[in-house]
Amino acid sequence: MRPPKPPSQPLDDYAKKIGLDMKRFKADMQSKETEKKIDADIAEGHASAVDSTPSIYVNDRRFVFPPEQLGAYVREELDQ
Repeated sequence: MRPPKPPSQPLDDYAKKIGLDMKRFKADMQSKETEKKIDADIAEGHASAVDSTPSIYVNDRRFVFPPEQLGAYVREELDQ
């Protein structure tokens, strides 16, 4: 299921703040091509059992521990 579209004003304000081409930004936000890319990303996430973002995977295993344990988790995967 596709999440609802976010309100545009905060996104517009941020896009202006970081200097995006607002005409292109607004066109991209309305684009069917953009919508297809988002839908493909959502489908890929569902296929990989991603249920939240951000999600971190190492060697096809999901990292679900506190962030400070990521280094040890990666080292453990490298040792296998």
